[in-house]
Amino acid sequence: MLYKSNGFFLVELLLSLSVWLVLTLFLLPMYIQVSKQSLNTQYSREATKLLYDSLQEAILTGNVQDGLTVQRKGRSFTVTKVMSGQEVCVRYEDAFKKETLICDILQ
Repeated sequence: MLYKSNGFFLVELLLSLSVWLVLTLFLLPMYIQVSKQSLNTQYSREATKLLYDSLQEAILTGNVQDGLTVQRKGRSFTVTKVMSGQEVCVRYEDAFKKETLICDILQ
């Protein structure tokens, strides 16, 4: 019975390869997106930590180091003080190459 099924293996092989190809085409971009979002979360956490460290330093010493650039996790984070003097911001570039600014008010 098996000797009369010429070409059946080739059809099965092509069908399974096409299923793998479709799955790869859908899942690979989603995996890349999720991994970049994970990096963005790490960068945001680092920026927030740096922001609150700067705010704590400003409360204790009375001044903020304006223009301070810190290298963490392979990214540059820049601490700046806004013109009013009561707001401190951290600027960094996220995984999507978009510049992000996180600010908080000094109280």
